Amino acid sequence: MSSIEAGTILRLGRVEDMTQGFADTLSALPRPPVMVLGFDCILRRLAIERAGMREEMSEIFARFRVAGFNTYGEQHNGMHVNQTFVGMALMQPETA
Repeated sequence: MSSIEAGTILRLGRVEDMTQGFADTLSALPRPPVMVLGFDCILRRLAIERAGMREEMSEIFARFRVAGFNTYGEQHNGMHVNQTFVGMALMQPETA
């Protein structure tokens, strides 16, 4: 979903379990979010569907109140990166 110019360093990553890592990360938040505004790369979503994990990921989205839209990746340190999820967790203020 992006152009690669001559001389660009290509790095491939490997995921072990997208759903478990995602759930673990959201569970590590200091308290349950009111909502998570999510930006989910379409290639990540397609990979989840191909792996048969769509319903499991949908359950995680519902549990953590994720709402948002699909993107074509993101820019990170001047490089376009695909298959990413970027989210902003909105939480109630911490009580004294």
